[in-house]
Amino acid sequence: MARRTAVLVMALLLAPLSPAAAQTAPAAPAASGAPPSGNPTNPGDFAANPHPGMPWFGPGTPYGQFVRWLWVPARVFSVNGWPVEQPGYWVAETTSGYYYIGHWELAQGPAGELTWRMVPRRFVPRTAFVPPR
Repeated sequence: MARRTAVLVMALLLAPLSPAAAQTAPAAPAASGAPPSGNPTNPGDFAANPHPGMPWFGPGTPYGQFVRWLWVPARVFSVNGWPVEQPGYWVAETTSGYYYIGHWELAQGPAGELTWRMVPRRFVPRTAFVPPR
């Protein structure tokens, strides 16, 4: 359903472009020295062309292509003999790293007490990834 919606939006955005304007535009120069990627004349050639369902298909972003959601489970701490649960949170795994959404965690305050703090969202590249404990 989301894919159909995206195709419809793209069709509506490209509708004002007339076929005459597209025909009079000059052709883009061929990249010199770079081999052509895939087989554009045969879209069914999945050995040479990327499949639309693959995570790396689509426009590139600085954070990479979305791969999956990872759930970091809740942790239980003992504070003065009482169990305190830090809630779990979701992490988006991408092809170039991990995107942590904002979440709450327990932190030690200035006097040694435990307080709740909001951890802001951040992106961690794969090269600097440290798995959550």
